[in-house]
Amino acid sequence: MSKYFAVIFALVWKDVLLEIRNKDFLISVMVFALLTIVVFGIAIDPKSSIIISVASGVFWISISFACVLGMNRAFIIEYENGGIFGLLSAPISRDAIFFGKMLGCFGFLLVVELFLFPIFVILFNVDLFDLLLIPVFVLTSLGLACVGTLASVMAINTRLRELLLPLIFLPVVIPIIIAAVTLTEMFLSGTKSEDFIKWIGMIVAFDLMFLALCPFAFNYILHE
Repeated sequence: MSKYFAVIFALVWKDVLLEIRNKDFLISVMVFALLTIVVFGIAIDPKSSIIISVASGVFWISISFACVLGMNRAFIIEYENGGIFGLLSAPISRDAIFFGKMLGCFGFLLVVELFLFPIFVILFNVDLFDLLLIPVFVLTSLGLACVGTLASVMAINTRLRELLLPLIFLPVVIPIIIAAVTLTEMFLSGTKSEDFIKWIGMIVAFDLMFLALCPFAFNYILHE
C-alpha cells in the first residue's frame, strides 16, 4: 500500500516540478480564463438585476474552459517523451497512474480558481467570501479533474484530440457544473436553503461514481 501511494505522490510531484520549471502553460491558461471573466465583467453592468444569475455561470464557464485546456496537456507530455510507456512497463498499478495524473490536474484547477476568485469578486462587485464555498470548489474541481483525466487519455491517440476532448468531457460534467453554478448563485444572493444539501450531495455522488468508474475505464483504455 505504501508503494501505491508513493507512486501517486511521485507522479503528482513530477507534474508540479514540470509546471514550476515551465510556467508558460499555466500562465497561458490563467490569462485565457481571466480574459473570459474580464470580457463578461465589462459587458454586464454590476448594478444589473441579472448580475447574480450571470456571475456564477461566468465563473464556472471560465473554469470549465481552463479545465479543457489543462486536460489537453495532461498526457501529451507523457506520450511525446515516451514516459507513458515507461510507466506502463513498470511494476506499478495503473490505478496509481490514473490517480497521480488526476491529482496533478486537481491541483492545477485549484491554483487557477485561487487566481481567478478575487478578480471575479472585484469585477462583478459581489460578496462571495463564505467558508461553505470551499467544499463546493474542492468537490467540483475533483469531479472535473477525474472526468478530464479519463477524457484526456481517451482522446490522446486521435488526430483531432483538441476537438475530441471537449466533446467527451463537457457533456459528462454538465451535472456538476449546473450544481456548482446553482450553489454559487445561492451564496451570491444570500439565500442559502435546504437545497444546499441536495446540490452538494449531487456533486459528492458524481465524484464518488466517477472515482470508482474512471480507474477501471483508464485501465481498459491503456490495455487496448
